[in-house]
Amino acid sequence: MKQCNTEELYGQYRERLLSLIKSKVHDSQEAEDLLHDSFVKLQTCCDNNCECASPKSYLFRSVLNTVFDFFKKKKKEKLSFEEIMASKKWNDPIESNCDAECDLISCLNGFLKETSEENRIAYEMVDLNQNAQVQVADELGIPLPTLKSRVQRTRKFLKEKLATCCPDYLENCK
Repeated sequence: MKQCNTEELYGQYRERLLSLIKSKVHDSQEAEDLLHDSFVKLQTCCDNNCECASPKSYLFRSVLNTVFDFFKKKKKEKLSFEEIMASKKWNDPIESNCDAECDLISCLNGFLKETSEENRIAYEMVDLNQNAQVQVADELGIPLPTLKSRVQRTRKFLKEKLATCCPDYLENCK
């Protein structure tokens, strides 16, 4: 391997590499961790006198491989619906935020119980907990279009139910 000065390479390529990682991972802390891992690999290779024509190309390849490994590992960690329901990552926002004066929220809670569990979980995680759809699809281990369909189906169902139950409320929302 050519003489490599990891501190110099870090200063020179950190921002470009971090930007590359963030474009794939979408989480600043994870991106920083993956960047750090890549520089540790480079330093280890330099210390062990590995064969490499260019430390720069080794570093960029290492970053891409590290990101790839991150997604492979993440895919294995997908949770089932039951595991998410049992975990502390999911909470019932309607139950926890509803007070006696919230007739509309009580009404919505009842309607949500009429939907399928998969649709209800998708709707609650996206609309009520305000999580990004990509993140929720990833967490539930389903394709993004499937998640979007479930959320849209639940929104349509709730709108229809509210139209029959509380037409005045819907009229005032227009």
